Amino acid sequence: MNVADWLRAIGMVNYVDAFEANQIDVSQLAELTDADLKEIGISALGDRRAILKAAASGGSMAGSADIQSDFESYAAAERRHLTILFLDIVDSTALATVTDPETLSLTIAQFHRVAASKIRWLEGYVAQSFGDGLMAYFGWPQAHEDDAQRAVVAAEAVHEALRELRDPIGKNLRARAGIATGWVVLGNITGVSKSEVVGETPNLAARLQSVASPGHTVVSSSAAELLGDDFVLVDLGPQTLKGFASPPRAYQVAEVQQKARFQPRSARHVSPFVGRDEESALLWSVWQMARSGQGQVIVLDGEAGIGKTRTIRALTDRIHAEPHIGLRYHCSPYHQNSALRPMIAQLQEAAGFTVSDDDEKKTLKLRSLLKVTDSSSEAVALIAELLALPMPGDAALMPITPTEKRDRLFSALAEQFTRLARRIPVLAIVEDAHWIDPTTAEYLDLIVNSIARESALLIVTGRPDYVFPEAWRQLPHVHHCTIRGLDERDARELADRVAGGTLPPMVSDEIVLRTDGVPLFVEELAKTLVESGCVRLVGTRYESVGALPEREIPTSLQDSLTARLDRLPEAKSVAQIAAALGREFSSDQLSLVSMLPPRLVRRALYQLETAGLVFERGTAEVQRYVFKHSLIQKAAYESMLLAARRQLHGRIAEVVISKFPEQVATEPEVVAAHLAMSDEPQKSAQYWLAAGRNSLRRSAYPEAVSQLREGKKWISSNENDPETLRLEFELCLCLGQTSYVASGPAAADTISAYSRALELIDTVGASQQRFDLTYGIFSGYHFASKFGLAREPAEKMMEMAVKADDAGHMCQAHRMLGYLSFFDGDLADALRHFEALDSMYDPDKHAQMATRYGADCLVASRAFRSVAVGAQGKVKFASSLTEKNLAYGRHLNHPPTLGWAYAAACFLNYFLGDAERALDLASEGREYCTAHAVPVWGLHCRIFETWATAVLRGAALVSVEDLRETVANARSRTSLGLPLFRSVLAEVCALNGEPEAALEESGEALSDLTATAQHFFAPSVHLVRATCLRQLGKRYQQECEAHFSLSAETASKMGAHLLELRAYAASAAVGCAASAAAAKMRELGREMPDRSELDRLKAAWSLLLEAQAEQRT
Repeated sequence: MNVADWLRAIGMVNYVDAFEANQIDVSQLAELTDADLKEIGISALGDRRAILKAAASGGSMAGSADIQSDFESYAAAERRHLTILFLDIVDSTALATVTDPETLSLTIAQFHRVAASKIRWLEGYVAQSFGDGLMAYFGWPQAHEDDAQRAVVAAEAVHEALRELRDPIGKNLRARAGIATGWVVLGNITGVSKSEVVGETPNLAARLQSVASPGHTVVSSSAAELLGDDFVLVDLGPQTLKGFASPPRAYQVAEVQQKARFQPRSARHVSPFVGRDEESALLWSVWQMARSGQGQVIVLDGEAGIGKTRTIRALTDRIHAEPHIGLRYHCSPYHQNSALRPMIAQLQEAAGFTVSDDDEKKTLKLRSLLKVTDSSSEAVALIAELLALPMPGDAALMPITPTEKRDRLFSALAEQFTRLARRIPVLAIVEDAHWIDPTTAEYLDLIVNSIARESALLIVTGRPDYVFPEAWRQLPHVHHCTIRGLDERDARELADRVAGGTLPPMVSDEIVLRTDGVPLFVEELAKTLVESGCVRLVGTRYESVGALPEREIPTSLQDSLTARLDRLPEAKSVAQIAAALGREFSSDQLSLVSMLPPRLVRRALYQLETAGLVFERGTAEVQRYVFKHSLIQKAAYESMLLAARRQLHGRIAEVVISKFPEQVATEPEVVAAHLAMSDEPQKSAQYWLAAGRNSLRRSAYPEAVSQLREGKKWISSNENDPETLRLEFELCLCLGQTSYVASGPAAADTISAYSRALELIDTVGASQQRFDLTYGIFSGYHFASKFGLAREPAEKMMEMAVKADDAGHMCQAHRMLGYLSFFDGDLADALRHFEALDSMYDPDKHAQMATRYGADCLVASRAFRSVAVGAQGKVKFASSLTEKNLAYGRHLNHPPTLGWAYAAACFLNYFLGDAERALDLASEGREYCTAHAVPVWGLHCRIFETWATAVLRGAALVSVEDLRETVANARSRTSLGLPLFRSVLAEVCALNGEPEAALEESGEALSDLTATAQHFFAPSVHLVRATCLRQLGKRYQQECEAHFSLSAETASKMGAHLLELRAYAASAAVGCAASAAAAKMRELGREMPDRSELDRLKAAWSLLLEAQAEQRT
């Protein structure tokens, strides 16, 4: 420990400069006096006494334990990827019984000398000697990329050397060796030694040596994977070993074919661009089209380190002198649930915000930025709000819903993009899209679909797990390019250029063999070789200078990066802290978290930058750094103990909360994420709540659900203090409201969140939210078709609303009670409630309740009302009401509301048999619901879209399996409509010439009708069942007629004259009781309110019957 570490550990970091300026080191601490401390400038008496007390106690101080554990523990122990070798003399116990102890001790000492010599030759570390055996580490204190290979070669070298030795009774001295590779905790764990190790790996290595034959080595499967083809292994199969519940597989080393490959070699690093001719040509081609006004999009994907960023850099270098503007959006794993974070960061950078800027100055800079594109005052206000800036006085927004605000913000951002592209060609780059947040993904989709006529090229990069929208593949201006590994020639060239000279052929061969053409692997491997000092540059070529030219060849990138970090001992701890901050971090936050003086942090960053592990990206005022690759960050982070990580994340959260309040307000999810990974994860809950509310305000529902779930997870069920219960209540209420929209009222999150909030409502004194929770409980039961259970909260809602004389909640209560009557088939009572709601609804007062109650109550009730009056035969009124409802839904611009209106319009036109209108509405509704993340109603629209397509264009154009999957998906979200959906599926099966499948599905529909008690659908379910039976011939005649009768009877009972008429029309058309059906049709025709609509309806029904008849023939 140096003096800076000591001062940091005792909480006196502000005196580091004074101690170092006076050249005081740790060896002089015990001799310090009060006068000495005064002389070097420490004037505070309390600080002098604290320092003297700590020095006298051997370097610790009362009250500094927390600080010491936070930071000193990083050096005391660490996580390490280690290969462990166990060696043990064969039959040593038997020798002890027949040999003089002194003679035996000389033999054992000779064994240890030989073994230690071979281990050290390969830079292993003898960690422990115990009588007739020893344990050695490969990978500590200095990691090598080929540590598993070194361990095997060392063991084989020991076996070979022992063949020249004799035991005390004259036999060859032999040993067994066991080798295992894996993660361990290594350090001064118990205070006995700095090289203590804990984990499964040492135990496995010890057990494996007992499996080995005398004079042989056995390795674990993890070690075997790292050895490569130069090692001939015999698979021993799974081994039953003491202490291992699952038998681990073992391999015995039969032969090491190329021992010479462990000679060391080296190189010097540059960062060249090699190969990629096809990729470069494609990028250049699309750029030429883009700059001429034919906007282009290209998706570059490939594994980590494959060269996506470097390929783009080659293009930016090439067009550097051309007029254009670059926009870069970086997605981050810490911000996957931070809506529009890439947009925010890009705008802040483009506007030139600095830490010292106040809101007024930032607003001026933002205005200046947006002035370039002649932005409207509304656009300025929306973007200012996105950046958490106060809105300019001349740009105040009118009150609008969160969804409308998000849509207008999208329009404002897109307008900036297009206006900029019309002034100067734009190159926009979205990096690491596999970490994109859902809201940014929506905005990106908007840009992709609108870029075709702009002078802009959009490049999106992602790893193989990034799946861009399937719809992009249909756009002619979108291109997809998967970047693959370099070929052998390019890999060799890259290695030579990174080294700064031509490498020896054996080195190049090994690089090609080990890296699979991944440029980052090639580059890191070449750097490791150069830094090892095992090769030297002579002119333009390297030559080997050591006896082990291949010892530094890495067998995994993990070990390569660990080796490079080990070579920067002073900077390593800083790299670990930076890694916990994230892929990108600021030097200010790093200094505050590390509690090191800024100059020491700068020195460490300089070392890391010089070594090529990080690079600077920021302004002169705000220094920001980025790990060159996420794998480098991961290697540094995972080298810390889990306990140290937790302490560090807690420290980061503390610093952000106390020193960066603006970030806390705008990005509470970052604080929450760090707290969740700390020793006090429960403290993250309040920040997850704030993050969820931020996302909900932006209509970023997927992010909100994820954040609120996280917050709820960290609330302890054993906590009963008022503050915690209130926090839990707020989380549950917010999660219920969000999940209602994102997943549906019957979703598990919705029901459980609302139920728990209702349990807490009286405890936390939040009676004003009782309406919300009562509706939430009702919806859970209602959407699960548990109508009996749903009636109590519906009636309770009306009781509370009447008591409070609250018209808005009376509207909600009428909506709820109307739903129940509708599904029960009591259309008269349902219409009574819906009409009462219509008469008391005030759009100025009640439209704003849509966000709280899933949808606007007027639109929702009119949706059911239109279907109900249509079923009664008031066709014109039903159609008119539907169009009026859709128009008002569009006006409100609340996606769940309009999605509901679309779905209801599809239901109505299905009952009317109007496949053409149903197809138009269903297609439009599905697209809208998909674009606005309203899955429940989108699924309903998709079902009717498939039905209408099958009727109009033929069932061959649709997939029955896709429809079956859609119905199953809809069922997983809500059982409402399920009996009808099953019937629709049966119809499509019948149209597709699958009568047996149609019969089976119609039978399922009957079962669902009984199980869910959705009586309104009974006429349609029985009608489809009868039609399916009719297709199978006269043997089902009696059952067919029975279901035609049930269809008509259930419709008549509800007063649904239209559905009754349809049942008789279908019955007559297929010859079932034709004369009676015809007479009933004439009677109903006279009673139909819209008799003029009969001809149109009959024509529509005829189309359906003709389509079915075609399949029968």
